[in-house]
Amino acid sequence: MHKSLIVFVAILALGIVLESGVSHAANPNTKIPKRIEARLSTRRTIRLSSQSSSTQKPKQSVRNPIAKPVSAPVTPKKASLPRAACGSQDWKCTGWSICSSGIQTRACSIVGDCYFVPSATPTESQRCADPMDAALVTRMEKNLDLWKTFHNQITDAAKALLPQLPASRAGLQTLDVIESSYIDNYNRYLQLHKDYLHVRGTVKLPWSYQYQLEGIEGSMKSLQDQLDALPTVWY
Repeated sequence: MHKSLIVFVAILALGIVLESGVSHAANPNTKIPKRIEARLSTRRTIRLSSQSSSTQKPKQSVRNPIAKPVSAPVTPKKASLPRAACGSQDWKCTGWSICSSGIQTRACSIVGDCYFVPSATPTESQRCADPMDAALVTRMEKNLDLWKTFHNQITDAAKALLPQLPASRAGLQTLDVIESSYIDNYNRYLQLHKDYLHVRGTVKLPWSYQYQLEGIEGSMKSLQDQLDALPTVWY
């Protein structure tokens, strides 16, 4: 009978618990005894923790290797060559200007990668001559060549008269005078030609030399006429 009483009490307590759980589910505001609420909360915690542990995926260990630093490609430096002195190929010059007062000019600049050297600078000015000046120089040079031939004629005439001495003595004396005058005029003309070539282009009136030239040319022409008039045979 004692055992039956214990079983009855247990069934009664279980019914009360079940009834209180159902009533709490139907009405959340219903108060549950503290002892029963503690048991229920413990069961919920165990159930929830088991569900969360079953649904949680196992963590995979991720290995983070240490990234090696990537070095940029190294470009070898070009050896810097020493700059050379400027030569004629490193200069560029404009064309010569029109001749003005016997001078022509031009402008030159460095176009190469070099350093400036004063001694290698191209000429930027020069003497020049106008057409009138060139004609005068040509005339003087032509006369000098012509008069060399004239002197050869004097020499040949003297050689022809020597065998005719004493008859040809007067002729030889005339040739001597012609030759002396020729040498004097030729040397003057030669010096005048040399001086003019030195100052050509700087003289505003190159024909100022013409008067002196014409005087010498007239004297030479007179000597040529005297030679031509000299007899070649003497008795």
